[in-house]
Amino acid sequence: MSNVSESYTNMSIEVQYQDLLRVIIVSTLSTVPSFIFLFLNGTMLFTLRSKLVFRDTPRYILLYNLLFADTVQLAQSQVLFLLSIFRVKLPYPVCVCLSLLANLTTGISPLTLSVMPLERYVAVCYPLRYPAIITIRNTGAAIVVIWIISSLNNLTRLIFFFPFEVLKNLQMKDSCSKIALLLGTRSDQYDT
Repeated sequence: MSNVSESYTNMSIEVQYQDLLRVIIVSTLSTVPSFIFLFLNGTMLFTLRSKLVFRDTPRYILLYNLLFADTVQLAQSQVLFLLSIFRVKLPYPVCVCLSLLANLTTGISPLTLSVMPLERYVAVCYPLRYPAIITIRNTGAAIVVIWIISSLNNLTRLIFFFPFEVLKNLQMKDSCSKIALLLGTRSDQYDT
C-alpha cells in the first residue's frame, strides 16, 4: 500500500515539475522578444523626443503617438499574459483598468494610422498651403481628438455595461481578461 501512495506522490511531483517547466519555457519564449521590442520602441521614442526636428514635424509627432500607444499595448498585454501564465488573480478594479487600457490603446493605433495619410495628402496635394494647414497645434488637436474618440468607447463600456454589483467581491475568480470580466450579453452585442 505504501508503494502505491509513494508512486502517486512521485507522479504528482513529476506532473508539477513538468507544469512548472512548461510555464517557464512559454513565459521565456514570449517575454524575451517582448522585451527586445520594448527596448527598440523605447529607443525610438527617446530618439523622437530628443531631436528638435522630430519634435517640430507633424508626421513625427503622429509617429510618436502611434509608437507610444503600441508600446503601452505591448507592455500591458505582456503583463496580462504573464499574470495569466502564473495564475495570478487580480482585484476587479485593477483588471478593469488593465482591460480599459488595452481597449484604449487598441483604438488609438488605427485612428492615428488614418490621420497620418491625411497629413501626407495635404503635403502632396497642397504643398503651398501645407504649413498653414498642418501645424503643430493642429497635430496636437488631432491627437487629442484621437484619444477622446478612443476613450468614448471605454466610457460607454464602463457606464452602460459594467456590472458594479460585482465589485462587492473585489477578488476575481479567474485570471484577468476581457472574457473574465463578463460584462453581460448587452456588452457582447455592443462589441459585435
